[in-house]
Amino acid sequence: MLSHFAFRALAAALWFAGCLTGIGQSAAMASNPPAWVADASLRDVAMIDPQTGWAVGDRGVIWHTDDGGRTWILQPSGVACTLNSVQFIDRLHGWAAGGYQRPYSRRSVGVLLRTSDGGKSWQSDVQPFLPALKTIRFFNADEGWALGLPTPAFAASLFVTEDGGRSWAPVIAADADEWEAADFVNPRFGALAGVRGQMRIVRRRAIEPAEAPAFGLRRIHGLRLAQDSTGWLTGDGGLLLATADSGRHWKVPANGAALPEGFEGWAIAARGPRVWIAGSPGSIVWHSADAGQTWAAQPTPSLLPIRALEFIDNEHGWAVGSLGLIVSTADGGHTWQRQHAGGERAAWLGLLGDADSAPLELIANLSANEGYLGVVDILTRADLEPVSGESALSGTRAVEALLLAGASEVETAGAFPVRQAGLAIPAEQIAAGWDRAGGSQGMARFQQYLVRQIRTWRPDVIVTHAASPRGEDPLGHAINQLVLRAVEQAGDAVALAEIDERLGLKPWRVQKVFGYLPAGRSGSLNLSAAQLAPPLGCALADVADRARAVLGAELDAAPTKLSFQLLVDRVPQGAGALDFFSGIVLQAGGEARRAPLEDSQRPDEMLRRSNQRFRNLQAILSYMERKNVSHDQMLAEMGRMVADLEPDQAAELLYKMARQYQASGRWDLAFEMIDLLVTRFPDHALAEPALVWLMQSLASSEVAWHSAPASPMPATLPASVAMQPAKPKAVPSPPATDVRSAQALAIGRLLEQRWAAAFAAPRVQFPLAAIYRRQSPPDGADKLYRNFVSGRPHDPWWSCASSQLWLREPQDACPKPIWHVATAGSKPRLDGRLDDAIWQTAEAIELHSGLNDDRDWPARALAAVDDQFLYLAVQCREARGCRYPKSTSPRPRDPDLADRDRVEIYLDLDCDWVSYFHLVIDHRGWAAEDCWHDRSWNPRWFVAAEQQSGGWTVEAALPLDALARERPKSKDVWAVGIQRIVPQVGFQSWSTPAAVKPIGEGFGLFMFD
Repeated sequence: MLSHFAFRALAAALWFAGCLTGIGQSAAMASNPPAWVADASLRDVAMIDPQTGWAVGDRGVIWHTDDGGRTWILQPSGVACTLNSVQFIDRLHGWAAGGYQRPYSRRSVGVLLRTSDGGKSWQSDVQPFLPALKTIRFFNADEGWALGLPTPAFAASLFVTEDGGRSWAPVIAADADEWEAADFVNPRFGALAGVRGQMRIVRRRAIEPAEAPAFGLRRIHGLRLAQDSTGWLTGDGGLLLATADSGRHWKVPANGAALPEGFEGWAIAARGPRVWIAGSPGSIVWHSADAGQTWAAQPTPSLLPIRALEFIDNEHGWAVGSLGLIVSTADGGHTWQRQHAGGERAAWLGLLGDADSAPLELIANLSANEGYLGVVDILTRADLEPVSGESALSGTRAVEALLLAGASEVETAGAFPVRQAGLAIPAEQIAAGWDRAGGSQGMARFQQYLVRQIRTWRPDVIVTHAASPRGEDPLGHAINQLVLRAVEQAGDAVALAEIDERLGLKPWRVQKVFGYLPAGRSGSLNLSAAQLAPPLGCALADVADRARAVLGAELDAAPTKLSFQLLVDRVPQGAGALDFFSGIVLQAGGEARRAPLEDSQRPDEMLRRSNQRFRNLQAILSYMERKNVSHDQMLAEMGRMVADLEPDQAAELLYKMARQYQASGRWDLAFEMIDLLVTRFPDHALAEPALVWLMQSLASSEVAWHSAPASPMPATLPASVAMQPAKPKAVPSPPATDVRSAQALAIGRLLEQRWAAAFAAPRVQFPLAAIYRRQSPPDGADKLYRNFVSGRPHDPWWSCASSQLWLREPQDACPKPIWHVATAGSKPRLDGRLDDAIWQTAEAIELHSGLNDDRDWPARALAAVDDQFLYLAVQCREARGCRYPKSTSPRPRDPDLADRDRVEIYLDLDCDWVSYFHLVIDHRGWAAEDCWHDRSWNPRWFVAAEQQSGGWTVEAALPLDALARERPKSKDVWAVGIQRIVPQVGFQSWSTPAAVKPIGEGFGLFMFD
């Protein structure tokens, strides 16, 4: 029998062998059921002559015609992810581009397919550093451009190639932004449109400013440039702009009211003075024959949204869109004929505030299991305040996740902003925000949008939020009320008659409306997540969990039961209350339902046993955790248990257990769970984020000090990283001074070899740099920081790297704000009054709201230090709308302060911009703390508060030995974040970006005098 250590070494060797197998399995690279492919929405179309063309879209579909569209044949792409763009330079040579979000890791991965035989076969070029692509544009076999999503690793989203797409070079802009649309007239010149209305031109690999009128929160979707220097841009709310100088200047056309306000422009085709614009609804294509002087409506045979247009001459054109729609014209658009579609309307429509609130198990049941065509509309956007660059991916993640759950189409309404989650802003303030964004007409515009969506998709069933009159879910309550009114108006022939006239929409009568209830409430209909779906060969929870992994939700966020309340029932004789589609007959393979799937080959009994075993195991592990089972016993039990599980179930369970052990301070067991995960399931998608988390934990000085105060060495170390290559490719490897650092560096080398894009991300690079900075000399850290400074826009991560270089050689102003910490001459008397000598000389920093709405509730903070304590003080004015009850009970340990006016402080001692000590103090002086989500960190610190008329103050003293081995010396620097959350009112911070959920790269600097 192998010894314990020999077995671990063998496991490590097997893991290294697994590293050679590629990027790991992903649902995006698997195949979709054939019945799902027919209604996959199409995103782009490319025709090279009146007979030959291709259309691409969701689920990796590539449709091809060689008879002008009379027949469309599916070509195997080898991928199942969304393809957003396609282009051919002749009948044989072409490219298709798109991408997917890697599960759990929140990392975007680009997919570029090429063909040299007209699409009979497609080859994938592996591009580990390329993000998911929105648009490609080739001019010959070698030269081309690609527009993608920005990623944390590479904030650039514009790329150029000179070898046919085999390699790509980023084009860096000085300012960070996500580009929504782009077009190029040649290999050296093009135009860009940003998600926040920024316009740019691209000239010889340089991005330069362009001018355009302000158009608020309306999103840009379509941009087209012509060789004669003209161009067009279209978007939400009838947005239409034109250029006469290739995008340097954009203007509203002379006929500024060409497109109705309720129309969303998605696609543009232009040939000389002739222009066609299509979008949502797809019932009308708007055509101008005189460069936009006059416009004519060209009706189509479908209401389904159109995503792309292509005209190869003035007569022959094609449009593609939702549910696999393809229509064509042979007379310049005067008449359009349907050529292909996987459905004509939605059976059900989800109208939801955000993707996190989507009932994934219901989507899996109605659409993936029962085949009803489902459309989900995410109605709001949450980028009013400065946010992390990673938020740019949230919309894409939402679309992909809900498609993966089984939906046919996912839309995102970008014109209805909300504050960030965690502020609990009341419904009336949310509505007021929509009014402000819409020029005092926000609520009316929202109402009209919902009516238009109902009339466009024509669902029998609507699923939305349940009412929340007590304020538990203010956003959901506001949407609930709007949806119920919209359902009434959508069926009223008199209401919004102008929509019928200009957009070709007619009244539609919804049969049922269901409200999704929050967890813990039971409704008239309940759905078990454990319900089996025989056609899928799994339980609904399994489908939903795959989608949840793409969303980036926590693994323990999955519900066991979903409850719904029937809000509207127009089905006669009470049949509508029995189920979602009871009393409604939709034929399989008809206008709103997929063809039936063949049942999985796995017998029902096997499915039930597998599902029950997993549920039982979760219950057993929960029991073992509560009973504080010993380290050795836990490892022995885990090894036996995971052997009986499916790989996905076992990996998810191990990862979940690791994070639970982190939260309870059992870092030894957390490390062992990760070790077990990566050795037994090296190709699972969770192996990457598990190793990233493990590396961050080992590199963190805060975790090291808290988990082993007497020694920097942890009690156990993961054996799966014991055998490593001798030297990394791109990062220097100085001798480590402690075991934790050596292990973190070893994991970094593994990440570099197997997941190069993950390795290049700031949340990996900066913890490694923190290790190098502790070496002498810190040359490795400087190299990493210089790479970041030279290779990315001036985003928050650029500021992190630049500030570290500035500290080595201060010149001009520091890229980060600095909070100077004075040395206290005497200890303060902690009474919450701030009248001691140290507060008279300490530097005060001001907290501010990114929305400039905090004039009546300012806040400031002060800090000082002596040889024993770090002293902190906060002074806040009360905010109208927030409750300030007096304390009537003793101060508990780690209370839940989510509904209190509070200040949160993050102390990142090693400036890795990832891990930190976290302190929370509310207006009563109640306090909570954790070490990077580990609530077992309970320093004996001292807090005093005083509530005065109209305000509150707090003084605190934190022992320095609770933070580090040594007292900070003069000129030592920590990273620090400080912010104030005022429930139902707003949010303040000292540095940006900041959010209720901390954004480490937005921290400022804490400099000791």
